[in-house]
Amino acid sequence: MGEPLRLYGLNALVLNAADGIGEAIARTLVKHGATVVAADTANSGVEQHFRAVSGVTGQVANLTDGDSLAKLVEDAAGQLGSLDIVVNDFLLRQDAPLSRVDDKLKAVLQQRASLIMAACRAALPHLKNSPSGRIINMGFLRSFFAADGGEAAAKAEQDLANLTRALAAETGEFGITANYIQPGGIMTPESRETFRRIW
Repeated sequence: MGEPLRLYGLNALVLNAADGIGEAIARTLVKHGATVVAADTANSGVEQHFRAVSGVTGQVANLTDGDSLAKLVEDAAGQLGSLDIVVNDFLLRQDAPLSRVDDKLKAVLQQRASLIMAACRAALPHLKNSPSGRIINMGFLRSFFAADGGEAAAKAEQDLANLTRALAAETGEFGITANYIQPGGIMTPESRETFRRIW
């Protein structure tokens, strides 16, 4: 007997979904019955990437601007007919892996918080109408930080935990859950090659 489609009838928006963890999330959601808009940047190839994947629509979007994110959420909700799940995964660029708790890290965390809140604020009216409203915030990969950047990584993780806790308190009365995931080793095509060389 096949596994039941436990997400059948639910609609999801996944950000930064052209590859890596975002891609894996989009594919897993649709595998369990959800319908997905997978959004990523113009040079990511996201539209072509998901063209042959039933249940997933790739969409180009600006993921670094709050107003653009709000428009993306509205477009996705209109396209899907409703919105039940929002996965916030922001791949913020930096010149080099971060090593210290300093103004540079604080600026990155502030940018991430601003983008997450912009997406969630736009999604909230739709999630309130869902019987299964879900907000999922993804943490930074460990490679975002230098080898000696343990304190900075811990600060970033705590920052996301605090932000998600605040979202949970704000949205819980509507039956919406807010969770964050701090990724470990994820077997994506890129990391698979890295692990192959190590092993």
